[in-house]
Parts: sequence; structure tokens; C-alpha cells
Amino acid sequence: MKKIAIFLVALVTMVLVPLQASATVETADTITKFTELTEKLESKRDRDGFVSEDDVDLLLLSEELSKLEVTSSSYGDPVTIQDDSTSENIIVPFGYGTKHDLGKGWKARVDKPSAGDAKPHIHVYNGKVDGVENVDGTKSHGKTLGSSGIPKGIQNKAKGLADYKKAQKDLTNIKKAKQQMKSKGLNLRKNSDIIIAIGIFVSVVGFLIFASGAVATWGAFLLLI
Repeated sequence: MKKIAIFLVALVTMVLVPLQASATVETADTITKFTELTEKLESKRDRDGFVSEDDVDLLLLSEELSKLEVTSSSYGDPVTIQDDSTSENIIVPFGYGTKHDLGKGWKARVDKPSAGDAKPHIHVYNGKVDGVENVDGTKSHGKTLGSSGIPKGIQNKAKGLADYKKAQKDLTNIKKAKQQMKSKGLNLRKNSDIIIAIGIFVSVVGFLIFASGAVATWGAFLLLI
């Protein structure tokens, strides 16, 4: 079984306080625990129509989420994968914030979602031109790579990056998480439902966006995705 050290993502909060986060969690154990707790809470909500803020499982989920410490480390720091079958640690990039050389003076960087743009997006630039686009091809910050004047060949190189493809998979999982929240009828303006939604997000997407205590910020973000 592989244990993956997941670095938490930190976004600019709704009060524009930038946080960048990293923390290690044991993926199999932690994700399973979040999944079990959220499923129990979803069942209670389906049965009773609500989950009280003093519900024991809701408090336990909040406690488990709070153990994921937010620090000032870079989101682009590497991830350590411990492969028990080989007893080796493999270092791989997490996939965001790393600068890539595309040649001919062009650089690229895949960025995490932000409070103003709820999708992962890519920046391509050469010092004079700065293009940006969401990884699903939609506008980011009002731009696409094409509208910014990025040459097609450079665009193709940028979209061929492993980080770009990783971000596309993350976006697919973010949409799956949101769909699960919708199917449960969660009210993303209600604290108890937001906490359940955070548990769903971590279970499906595999990392935490904001500090778990930033419930209002989470709610605002989840309404955007």
C-alpha cells in the first residue's frame, strides 16, 4: 500500500489573506475515515432532513479535518510517495506552481483554483505576453491562451505538460464532488452542511483547499465550483 504525503492547497481567502498550505496525511487511512464520516452524516441528513451542529459525527469530522495543519510552505513543493513494495521514497511534484520552460523564451505555470477563479488554470508568458486559461479551455481572468496571442505551438506544449493533465483530473474530481453535494441537497450557506461538503471534497478530490476552520470561505468557494 502506498502512503502519499498530500500537500494542502491554500487559496486567497475571501478577505484576501493569502494562505499557502502543506501537510502530510496517510491517504488510505485518512480518505477512508473522511468518507465513512461523511456517509454517516449524509444518511442522518437524508433521514432527519438536517444535521445539528452538535452532532457527534459532525464534531468528529471537524476534529479530523482540523488535524490537517496549514503552514506557509509552497503549494509547488514535492510530494513524497512511500512505496512499501520497494521500501523507497519517490519524490514527485504535486502539480501546481512549478515553472516550466517551453522554449523560445516561453514559460508556463499551472495554478491552483483561487477565490476569484474556482478552476485550476495555466499561465503562459514570455515577459511581454501573459496568457491564462482554465484547464477546461474556458476563460480565466477574462482571458484564454488564444485571445492572449499565445502561438498555437506553444499552447500545445503547455497543454501537454503533466501538471496540466493532473489539473484536468483534479477539475474532473472537483465537479464530481460538487455533483455529490448537489445530489444530497446540501445547503452551502449552512455551517453543518458546509462541513459535510468539505468532507465530501476531501474524500473525492484528495486534498484540502482552505483551512478547515474557514467555514464561510469554504461555503463561498463551494458555491462557485
